[in-house]
Parts: sequence; structure tokens; C-alpha cells
Amino acid sequence: MQFSIGAIFAILVTPSIAGLIYWSYDSSLALISQYAERDFKNAAEDAKNTMAAPVRRFADSVLIAAQVEAAMPGFLRGPGSDRMMIQELRNSPGLTSYYIGFADGSFRQMQRVAPGAKVSGITPPAETRFASRMIDRSSGDVPLDRYVFLDAEARRLGDGSAGPTTYDARQRAFWRHAERLQSDRTQPAVAIADPYVIGSVGKFGVSVSAPVVRDGKLVAAVATNFTLDRVSQYLQAHPASANATTLVVSRDGTVIVHPDPAEMADRRGGEIVSRRVGDISNAAVRAAFARRSELKSDYFTFTALADGAEYVALFVPFLGEFGKPWEIVIVAPTDDFIGPLRRNNRLMAIVGTAVIIVLLLLISGFARLISRPLVGLVREIHAIERFSLDTEVRLSSNIREVKQLIGATQMMKTALRAFTAYVPREVVRGLLLSGRPIELGGRSSHLTIMFTDLEAFSTLAEKSPARALLDQVSTYLGMVTRAVNETSGSVDKFIGDSVMAFWGAPLADDDHAYHACVAAVHSNRRLAAQNVLWQEAGLPELHMRVGIHSDAVLVGNVGSMERMSYTVMGDGVNIAARLEGINKQFGTSICISHSVFRECGERLWLRPIDQVAVKGRRGGILIYELLAIRGGEADLAASPAEQDLCRRTAEAYALMSGGDLAAAACAYDDIASTFNDPLAVEMGRRCREGKPSTQLIEMAENAKVQPG
Repeated sequence: MQFSIGAIFAILVTPSIAGLIYWSYDSSLALISQYAERDFKNAAEDAKNTMAAPVRRFADSVLIAAQVEAAMPGFLRGPGSDRMMIQELRNSPGLTSYYIGFADGSFRQMQRVAPGAKVSGITPPAETRFASRMIDRSSGDVPLDRYVFLDAEARRLGDGSAGPTTYDARQRAFWRHAERLQSDRTQPAVAIADPYVIGSVGKFGVSVSAPVVRDGKLVAAVATNFTLDRVSQYLQAHPASANATTLVVSRDGTVIVHPDPAEMADRRGGEIVSRRVGDISNAAVRAAFARRSELKSDYFTFTALADGAEYVALFVPFLGEFGKPWEIVIVAPTDDFIGPLRRNNRLMAIVGTAVIIVLLLLISGFARLISRPLVGLVREIHAIERFSLDTEVRLSSNIREVKQLIGATQMMKTALRAFTAYVPREVVRGLLLSGRPIELGGRSSHLTIMFTDLEAFSTLAEKSPARALLDQVSTYLGMVTRAVNETSGSVDKFIGDSVMAFWGAPLADDDHAYHACVAAVHSNRRLAAQNVLWQEAGLPELHMRVGIHSDAVLVGNVGSMERMSYTVMGDGVNIAARLEGINKQFGTSICISHSVFRECGERLWLRPIDQVAVKGRRGGILIYELLAIRGGEADLAASPAEQDLCRRTAEAYALMSGGDLAAAACAYDDIASTFNDPLAVEMGRRCREGKPSTQLIEMAENAKVQPG
């Protein structure tokens, strides 16, 4: 009823309001995004032009100088070249040096000199602002590295020499660039080198060079060096938006220019090398490069950061005319461009949505007054269908028919809750889901059965107050039940202080043997922890014995139509019960059969006990003591001592089964003295007495369990 009333209103009103809000929001956002994209790309184009302008000017300068030398041979070797180079350094503060290499290896350079700086180890006059360097290899003699120091007005202040030098312009990178340009006419007329550390200033920079070609031969190369710090400062001072990051990178991910100079290079092995994009601190930029390889686009928005913020990224080719695979990359939060308008749109959407919600709440509240008891009753029935019987839901109604229905539902829930206390929960769930009536009968299945019992319970019952002992036993039974339920097993019955449980039915479980072992170890260790608390409270400790066996047994409903039980029957049940009892003979806690070992032995910490024979069966059964679980939860793991005990017992058993009883007795005695182990004491005694290893498990007439 509540849903119908709300649905009618929603069908009539919601689509029109929601459609109007969506149309307004979507159209506004699309228009805003167009303007934002236009502004973003304009900012990128401005940055590209501004940064490319000085590079193009340097390229024009070296190209013109190369053309002059080609037309006027000897110009670059004469004094006119000094004036040209000084003028270029004055006009371009970013330049650090201007230099020329010749085909005979000679070299001329004009470099800027900072106040107080040394030049090749020479201390120039204090007023020095330029240093003219000359290396003449034309004579064939060992050349000298000579300097002439000039002031800001290009007046000569003095000269000096760094002595003989091995410097050969033809071995330098700018000359190799010139050779490549001269030999390959498809290349640009000017070459730009990748960033490197300019030795004269100790900063990252690049060189621009052009070849001088005469009669088809390379006769000289003209080049300039300029630092990238001014470009970095420009990027820092002129971001595309308030929170944008602009940088220049190579296609291979090498950082060329970054607005933060500290992000441009790293020192590795004594060398300064350019940083990779993956090494910079800006997570948004790193994410943009990762997304670009996925999206195959140069302009995109993405959300790839932990804060969930949306970013826009733009990749623009830079200096492609010089053959450089460089790009200008701009990454900015979209909120820098459309944040205020987007917030207004969101506010409009929120207000419209709030109006719809308020109207729906009002209608829903009115409908709830009428339908609340029915809604609660539906939830209660759904909970019963899910077999969730532990929650209490209080329902009331002034309508007589609804009140009677509520009472019947609560009574059914109480009956089911009581039913599951006597019948395995999964059996009851299966009956509810199937809808079929309960029938007598069963089927043969390969299951795992477990029996537990308390050690010396009769003695405890005689010495302990009944109420306190009952509380202790109830705690122990609760621990075993919880361990069985946690491993998808079924508690069949309680027989005094004993528990019978099985795995593999009614729900199929391919790992039933392992789950039974996990439940046994859990129960044993939880009881050990509880014993510490009981001992502190002055109460006696309880110790449990467990027997586990896997076998084909009959499982199903047994009894009469008036009273029946979902249980297991068969010889395998008897063996599990006898394995629980045989712990007493060997002083062990958890005894499992070889069939359990075959199912999951590789995941258990256990040790062999002996071959035993079951009355009425041919052949013996090898039994083991289970100590811990391999690779499971931490509280089920074996201690180093338990692991050592398993290994040493296996070695002793191998000696005994091989017929070397004397060596086996010594091995068992050593285990007994090291670990105070009752099993080793018993097995050592048997070896010394020369008894056969196979023992007979008798079927006790007064057994607590008579399965079937």
C-alpha cells in the first residue's frame, strides 16, 4: 500500500521535474565544458608561443651566422664574430655562451661570466662580464686554451691561458649534430640538443646549433647554450589556471622543463640526469601520463587520484619544427575552469531533487501510517524465509485481522527457533526452501564423523558441585558446537558430556574431513584457553578427547512419523566413537583414522600412532594424533615444539614398522624424556616388550553411543 501510493505520485510528478533538472544541468554543463576547453587550449597555445619564441630567435641567430660564414669565409674566425657573439649575449639573458667549431678542430667561444666566478680555474679581473675563448688547431702544434676577459662594454681587461688542451670541437655533441644535419637534408636546418648540465654555470640547459656548409662540405658549426631556468620561472609565474601544472616533456617521458627546478633532475652515481615523469611528486601529472596511454588522446578529463578530484590534461607538440619529440603538458583541476558554474548547477539539481524527496517523504509518511504494520510483517516473513530467527521485531496494529496475522507469524518463528535446537539448522532450512513434507529415509554418503568426550568426567562429577560442573560442561559443549557450526558441520546429538557431529550432509562439502579436523583443533585450543580462566577461579580443568573418521555411512531421517531424527548410521560411526575412546590408551587428545589422513593429511600437523584392528573388520587401520593445522589461522598453527614432535614421532614409528624395535624403543624413550609425552612412553614400552604393533579395538557393551 505504501509503495503503491508513493509509486503513483512518483510516476506522475517525478519524471517531469527530474527531466527538467537534467536537461538544464546537462545543457549548461556542455556549454561550460566547451568554453573551458577553448580557454584551456588558448592558454596552452600562449605558453607554447611564449616559450618557443626565444628558441626560434636563437635558432635564427646561429642559422644567420652560419649563412654569413658560408658566404664570407673567415668571418667567424675574425674579430667581427666576437662583436656578434657579445651582442647576442646582451640581447638574450638566457644565453650562457655562443661558440663556433671549425673543421680543423679549432674552437671560438664567447661566454657570460658571473661576478666573482672563475673561468677554467682562472680568476679574471673583477669587472669581467664576458670571456672570449680561443683554441687554434690550424698550425698542427699542441693548441693552447687561451682566454680574453672583457667588461660589460666589451673593453679588454686582460687575458690568460689554461695551458695546453685536448679539446677538439669535432668531438663535441654540437659538431655531431651539425654533421647529421649536413648529411641528411630531410632534417631541420638547426639542431636542438637534449638537456644537459652546462659546465660554465652548473645549470640544466640545451644547445642550438647550425652547420656551415661550403661546396657541400661541413666547414664549421655555430651553436649557443641557454639555460632552462628562465623557462621554468615562466611556467611557474604563468600557470594555465590557479592550480594547473605546466611542464615540457619528451615523448619517452623525460622531463625537459618543470616549473619547480628541483623536479627537473636527480643526482645518480655522481652525475646529474634528467628526471622521468614517473619520478616527479605531482600525482595528477603522473596519472595523466598513465591515462593518456590508455585513452590514446591528447585532450581528456580523468579521475585517478585518491581524493576523487577531476582533472583535465592537454598534450601539445613543442618545437616539432626542429625535430624534437617534445610536448607541453598542462594538467589542471576542472574546477579551476568550471567549478563555480558546476557548483551552481549542482545546487540547482540538489534543490530540485530535494523538492522531489520532500514530496515523496510526505506521501510516504502518510502511506506509512496506514501500511506500517503490514510492511513490518512482510519484513518478518522475509526474515523467516532467510532463516534469520534471532532478531526480535515488535509489531502492533489496531486492525483485528492484521493483529491475528502478526500473532500467527510470531508463533511460527518461535516454533522454528525451537525446532533448530533439536534438528540441524541446515536440515530445517532445506525443508523450508523445498516445501516438501518430512519423510523417513536416507542415502549413503561419504561423510566425516566426530565424537568428543570429557576425560575422567565421572570422577569430576563426584567431586565437583553439580551447578558449577553443569556450567563448565555447558561452556565446553558450546565451544564444540560453535566450532562445528563455523566449519559448516552438523551437531547430531549430545550424549551426556559427549558430542556427535558430522560433515558433508545435509549440505555437500568436498572438504568435510579437513573441516572436521579444523573444528577439533579449534575446540581443543579454546578449551585449553578456558581452562586457564577456570584454574584462576579455583574450578577444575576439563580435557576433551576426540575421534574423527571418514567413511561411507547412511544419512537421513530415522525414527517414526511421530518422532524422527536426522542422523548418520553405519560402521564408520562406530569407528569414530572407538577412535575417541582409544585416546585413553595412548594419552592422546585427537585421534584420526587413515581415511581422514588420505583426505587432507597434507594440511595437518599429525603423527602416526599405530596400526589398529576393528572387531568385525579385516585388516588394520593406521591411526594418527592430530596436533595442529598447516597453513590455516594463526591460532590453529603448530608451535616449533609440536612440529619437532611430529617429525621425531614419524621417525620412531618408521623404525618400529620396519621391525627395528630396539631402535624404535630408544627413539620413543628420547621423545618421552624431551616432551614428557604419554604416547611415546606407551609406544616405547610396547617396543621393549616386543608386542605386535596391531591392537584390537573392542566394541564396549556399555558404550555411550550405539549408532543405528
